[in-house]
Amino acid sequence: MKQDRFPNGVECFLETHFEVSCAIGAALSKEGLTGLPKRRYEEQGTGGMYELAQELTTKFENQYKDVLWGKDLEFFETIEGFLNKELYEDN
Repeated sequence: MKQDRFPNGVECFLETHFEVSCAIGAALSKEGLTGLPKRRYEEQGTGGMYELAQELTTKFENQYKDVLWGKDLEFFETIEGFLNKELYEDN
């Protein structure tokens, strides 16, 4: 499946990337780090965190392509659920 680089525009991509990066940073600062951030950090270090942020941002943007935030779905509730699933559930 081909994924667009900015399926919802660059501004939306950057907003999503900010939320993803903040969630990864929060996960890294928690005691007893678990889940995907821990595995990736242990395997790849800081560079792996950059890649993870880009991968999750692209995945979210493609999954919610053409959604009208505030009308179809609420952005913050949706991204919080997405990040909890992606970062903490064993994938």
